[in-house]
Amino acid sequence: MTWRSSELRHTGGGRQNEEADFVRGERACHDDSYPCERVFVREDEFDVVVAGAGGAGLAAALSAAEQGASVLLVEKMAAIGGNTLRASGLFNASDPARQEPMGITDSPSWHYEQTMASGHGRNDPAVVRRFVCEALPTLKWLESLGVRFMPETVATWGAEWPRGHKPTQPRGQAYIRTLSSEC
Repeated sequence: MTWRSSELRHTGGGRQNEEADFVRGERACHDDSYPCERVFVREDEFDVVVAGAGGAGLAAALSAAEQGASVLLVEKMAAIGGNTLRASGLFNASDPARQEPMGITDSPSWHYEQTMASGHGRNDPAVVRRFVCEALPTLKWLESLGVRFMPETVATWGAEWPRGHKPTQPRGQAYIRTLSSEC
């Protein structure tokens, strides 16, 4: 499916009545006057449109671009980062290379069982299975892009096992800085 950016409009949340589209950092209004009355419209076509430039949106946009897709990434706020910048930044994945030297035995199957149990039967088993099986490859992908994690895993509050990978930069900054520099 191809999307035309002229079909996309949204209201920015940063300032009242601001309308903006972000295309690789380009803003609809190029001056500091508010409210912004103009809407930036381009007649380009894109294979993928990603709404939101938090951690998930940046990762989705970058993944699609790595697969050869043309990508439009839109963000309603004046700055990228979303809730990822507010989160603790811990990334849960069973990781034998880090966990075994600490005397921790873990696996995607154990991660799955714990996640299903903590959801009290409300989890979608297929989604949980995909989540735990893709966690370590995703962690390795982030590391290949330049995200650095502490050498040991930790147990996060609310988690039952020490499989949390803590970035060396505070909170979600490592993800946003790294992914945005690649987009």
